Amino acid sequence: MEKLSDEKLLEHYGWTMECESPLEISHTDGSRASNTPARLMVACLKEEYEEEMEELRRKNSKVISPDEIVLEDQIPEFVIEAVNNLLKKKFMGGEAYILQNEIIAEALSLCPDSEITRQQIFKNKWMDFEPLFEKNGWSVRYDKPGYNESYEANFTFKKKNK
Repeated sequence: MEKLSDEKLLEHYGWTMECESPLEISHTDGSRASNTPARLMVACLKEEYEEEMEELRRKNSKVISPDEIVLEDQIPEFVIEAVNNLLKKKFMGGEAYILQNEIIAEALSLCPDSEITRQQIFKNKWMDFEPLFEKNGWSVRYDKPGYNESYEANFTFKKKNK
């Protein structure tokens, strides 16, 4: 809820603060109040405003769809930039094969915060960028070794067929 100063709150309901000490207020309809009645009016208006804001929140509350989630806000720019840099270097023959460790190393080199670690990248799910690239014309396949396999986790990017 937006926090309003007493003066802004009064203005919201058509009142003007004439004086702060002692508190004196006037309304556009000609009503006036001072001291205790004015403080009571401010308290009542605060309650009214909070109720209005709560009602507005309830009206605007709804279940969001997957399309409404903005992944760009969840994946940091330095991770996207790292993938873009590697795509530019490795895209040949209609596809780019990029090791997960290459993306992480590139992302850490671009990260403005030297405190960020590989573990934080995974914990924050910053490597879950596939939907962003798929939304922008790429087909992205992630592959990691299964039990008893010993290759490096990787991504294959291909231009989507329309």
